[in-house]
Amino acid sequence: MAPDALQAQAATATTTESSSFVFAKASAPPKQQPQNVPPPPITSTSTPQALKIARDLVSLDAKMYGAYWCSHCNDQKQIMGREAMQLVTYVECAKEGKDSRKDLCKARDVPGFPTWDIGGKLYPGEWGLDELEEIVGKAMKKEGR
Repeated sequence: MAPDALQAQAATATTTESSSFVFAKASAPPKQQPQNVPPPPITSTSTPQALKIARDLVSLDAKMYGAYWCSHCNDQKQIMGREAMQLVTYVECAKEGKDSRKDLCKARDVPGFPTWDIGGKLYPGEWGLDELEEIVGKAMKKEGR
């Protein structure tokens, strides 16, 4: 069938009552940014090592900067576990995130997510428990503890 004939057939098919196709012109919904989006739940249980690190992080007034949509942030939280992360100060940097503190993230020049602020120094990236323990130990030593 010639292209003109196909177009004519298509045009008549969409206008006949026996057509099984329904075409509707939908207007796009207004773009609305989500607000107060919570991060994924922390499903892992904290190990004794993670709990000790968390208590030390609290004593150092440390913070973890992240974003609800950041998979590495979620992985870091899972490494620490639910109980440990309940102790640690978490700062949400995404504008749409729950309890967003984007202003603090900007003021601190957070380079990416996740970033730990330990002893006044930024440690970007996802860290294992042994690595965090070493960083925390050095920060505590620096403070004379």
